[in-house]
Amino acid sequence: MDASLLGRTSARGLSLNANSRNSPGLVRIWLFKVRGEWARLLLSNRRISQPVVARILDFADGVSGDVQELCEALWETSADGAEISLDGMSAALDLIFSRELGGYGAIYERLTAGQSAVLRALAGNPLARPYSIEFVSQVGMPTSSIRRIMSRLADSRIMYSSGGAYRFSNPFFREWILRR
Repeated sequence: MDASLLGRTSARGLSLNANSRNSPGLVRIWLFKVRGEWARLLLSNRRISQPVVARILDFADGVSGDVQELCEALWETSADGAEISLDGMSAALDLIFSRELGGYGAIYERLTAGQSAVLRALAGNPLARPYSIEFVSQVGMPTSSIRRIMSRLADSRIMYSSGGAYRFSNPFFREWILRR
């Protein structure tokens, strides 16, 4: 590709602007370092601010595939020449949910009432500790039941344990639960 590249680095990534004979107008490529891997966001004639980039990375919890999926949906739901904003994330998530509705719905319908209650509570407070007194009180179940539920959710790869806390394996599923 015959292109002129202008680069700009920041604490979270590298922005490259490319103009070429083969691409109409400006193509901006954001490269993000995510857990040691580079994730790429290609924005053709679109702008994005650093706070939006930070929100994308936070939402995706540093998983490069999730960063790319969200960025692709942001691109799909934004107009040529647009500024991608935090407000645009809602439309992008709606697009992802429409693509995944059957899968998310099928997973959710297979859950027991206790599992869905625990998932809703964890989705609403991702920093919650499921065995804490506060959490047990919130979901109204004994710790032994929560322990069995968390084990099943981890076995089914809906959740995973990280540093004593549980996290959603899929941040889009977590957000889908919050919007139900």
